[in-house]
Amino acid sequence: MIFSNLEIKEIRKNLHFTQKQFAKDLKVSLASIQKWESGDRIPTEQMCYFIANKYNVGIENNKTEVKEPESSYEKEKPKENLQEKYNALMSKYVEVLEENRFVKNDLISQLKKTNV
Repeated sequence: MIFSNLEIKEIRKNLHFTQKQFAKDLKVSLASIQKWESGDRIPTEQMCYFIANKYNVGIENNKTEVKEPESSYEKEKPKENLQEKYNALMSKYVEVLEENRFVKNDLISQLKKTNV
C-alpha cells in the first residue's frame, strides 16, 4: 500500500498540519514532505504504513480519512500488550539465567569430585 501525493496532502490537511509540522512529527525533512506532495518522490511502503498507524488513517482501499480512536482505552491497549510481552520475556530470561546458574554450579561440583 502506497499513498499517492494527493493522499499524503489530504492526510496532512485533515490533521491541520503545515508541511513543516508534518515533517517534524514524522521525523523526516521538510523537503521529503514537499517532494511527496508534489509527486516528485513517493514515500516508502513502510513509511505509508507508519503514517497509517500513527494517525489512525484507514488503509483499506487507500482511504485517507483520519479516524478518531473508539476510546482512549483503545490507544492504551497496545502499550499494555507490549508491557505484558516484555514482562513475560523478562520472566523467561530470569528463569534461563537461574537454570544456567544451577547447571554451572552442578558442573563445577562434579568437576571438583572427579579431580579430588
